[in-house]
Amino acid sequence: MRTTVLLPHQKLRKWKPKPAAHPKRRGLRIAVCWLFVGVGIVHADFFKWEILAYPEGWGTAHVTFPVMGEGEVYKTSSGWFCSVEAFRTNIESELLWESKTLRCVQGDTERTVRVVCTDNNQNRRYNTSKEDFAPPVSEGFPLDPEQGARSPYLLLRCFF
Repeated sequence: MRTTVLLPHQKLRKWKPKPAAHPKRRGLRIAVCWLFVGVGIVHADFFKWEILAYPEGWGTAHVTFPVMGEGEVYKTSSGWFCSVEAFRTNIESELLWESKTLRCVQGDTERTVRVVCTDNNQNRRYNTSKEDFAPPVSEGFPLDPEQGARSPYLLLRCFF
């Protein structure tokens, strides 16, 4: 039988189990993990969002509703329930974009529109050069297209 000679740094060490973490430290680790998970859920608004409602048709008098959070924002007498949902924010090195979805439902009929706002100016620092910002991005739809120009119209828009 052949034997191998081990050098001092090659000797095997006996395995010892690690002592269990202190219960308070364990709770702290769990809290820190939940903090990082929760950070991904927060929706920051870098753009201003609002809904313009034209109850008597496009081009007539309108009412403006600021979008503060998800949920119902507009209800008509004809039974349309409209809500803003699906908030999404993405920040990359030189690109910022946010998107929101306006969804209106009446029975089986559903109308949706999604608006995405972007800002990719790498030189923007507190707007010291008084540069012009991009024009508002907006998208909308008539609630009852059969009524033509008299159909209530909703417009979701964002601007910087």
